[in-house]
Amino acid sequence: MEKKYEFTGETLTLSSGETLKRIRAIRNFEVFRGGDIIEVKVGDLGGWIEKERNLSHEGSCWVYDNAKVYGNAEVYQDALIYGKSQVYGVAIVQGFAQIFENSQVYECAVVSGLVKVYGSAEIYGFTDVFYHAKIYENAKVYGRATVTGYAKIGGMANVYENASVGGDACVIGNAKCYGFSHVSQNAKVFDYAKVYGRSTVGGHSHVFGSAEIYDNAAVIDWAQVYGHSKVFEDAFIYGFAEIFENAKVYGEAYVCEYAKVYNNSQVYGEAHVYGNAKFSGKVSDGIWK
Repeated sequence: MEKKYEFTGETLTLSSGETLKRIRAIRNFEVFRGGDIIEVKVGDLGGWIEKERNLSHEGSCWVYDNAKVYGNAEVYQDALIYGKSQVYGVAIVQGFAQIFENSQVYECAVVSGLVKVYGSAEIYGFTDVFYHAKIYENAKVYGRATVTGYAKIGGMANVYENASVGGDACVIGNAKCYGFSHVSQNAKVFDYAKVYGRSTVGGHSHVFGSAEIYDNAAVIDWAQVYGHSKVFEDAFIYGFAEIFENAKVYGEAYVCEYAKVYNNSQVYGEAHVYGNAKFSGKVSDGIWK
């Protein structure tokens, strides 16, 4: 294996006690940065690492600017760490992943594929972020969460515990996804919405405001759940249905087609609300359309 960098002799001691070393390229190679191919030439200064284990000599992976990789973290294949970002703990960054700006990847997190992590985002715990996902702004992904596909996690959003976000889904704002919840396809969860338990949000659905989806509830298709509404237990919302204001849908109830449930309504039991129904009341069974 031909080495691609050496230590310059310049050191930097962190407040946590680690002593990092500046690296310098000793052979030419190309890196892929944000859609551009950039050539690293002999003599170019890189960023900071604690030891050679932190950055592989194979592939075109590189650490530069004031980025730092330390602890037992590993960067290899074609991954790039730059800006003021940090990778540490026993984290792994591989593939064509890019970690930049002020973002951090640490603990036992694994970031791979064509993932981009930037802004002041943090990925930690035992999380797995891969494929084309983007984690940015002040978002946090942690616990044993999984983010994949073309999913985007941004704003102040938190995805944690065993939650998974995939497809082209978007979790932004102050939204939270946790438990064993699953957000996928083109779904969007934003504002202060919460998705948790073993619930599912998919299709082109939107969950926003301060709405909550939990237990085994499902929201799919083009449905919208917003305001302070709650959908829980085994409830099913689909079609172009809307649940809003302070409405609650639970039990084995379902609301579908163009139906709207609002105000302080409670739809539960085995109630079915569909068609063009506009429901504001309380019902535990029967069909409303």
